[in-house]
Amino acid sequence: MKKPLHFLGACMGLGAQVQTTAEGPYCLLKSLEFANFVDLCQHPVTHSLMHICKKPSVKETLSNFNTELCKEVLFYLKQNIMPIVIGGDHSVAIGTWFANINHLNTKGKELGLIWIDAHMDAHTFESSPSKAYHGMPLASLLGYGPALIKEHDNLQKLLPENLILIATRCYEKAEEQFLLEHNVRVHYMQEVSKEGFAKVLSNAFNDLKKKNLEIGISFDFDAIDPIHAPGVGSQASKGLCKKEFLEGFAQIDVLQDLVCLELVEYNPTLDENSKTKDLALEILHKLLLSKHDLTRR
Repeated sequence: MKKPLHFLGACMGLGAQVQTTAEGPYCLLKSLEFANFVDLCQHPVTHSLMHICKKPSVKETLSNFNTELCKEVLFYLKQNIMPIVIGGDHSVAIGTWFANINHLNTKGKELGLIWIDAHMDAHTFESSPSKAYHGMPLASLLGYGPALIKEHDNLQKLLPENLILIATRCYEKAEEQFLLEHNVRVHYMQEVSKEGFAKVLSNAFNDLKKKNLEIGISFDFDAIDPIHAPGVGSQASKGLCKKEFLEGFAQIDVLQDLVCLELVEYNPTLDENSKTKDLALEILHKLLLSKHDLTRR
């Protein structure tokens, strides 16, 4: 039997240069309510973890936020409810995926993570030219980046051989070298264009499954070409087209095959004619039409 799901809106933007990305989750989840998706379940879609408080520093704020997000994600995982995390900037991945890694560790299992993103997000603070924390979550999850979550050193880390990047095309040499040194598998956009996104995604998914891993996907909207998804804080040209992404994504029964899904970096203030919003709602629409129960806390 397939798991019920719960939407978590991780409204954080302090990790990005364009901080209005924090408005993305609220915008999308409110749109779900007004799009009559609520009629498919007994409870309205909820949005949680609205960031409204001020902290002494960005790093401390992000650490506190990810710690709380981690707790929220764990709450649902322990009840066999699938969390769908809607970011916010990609620094929220630290809370999302540490929750999954450590929950699975208690069950003797490991996470396989597919990272669909134009960027590598594998900087340490020292290697980052911008010092923007949304460019550092993968390094942190692997145990080398900034400790943007409490008890970081005591948490089980993501194994590099269990990580696959797809649609990568905008990065610095330092983070590329970091991933290379740790033997992380990267499918650059040039390869994806040649082989087809559906094939690359399917192969990545199947390879992780063969290792008996529980699979999660973190999807950054900037993986899509700005022509189709302009509403992101860090645009990168020559990306995926909307059609090929949706067709590739359709191969996976998200609620059957994944332990968790994360969608990040939608920025409504930068969108054009609701292109990015419509893509996001189309993805979420498919989830809600899968005849699964929605829960709320």
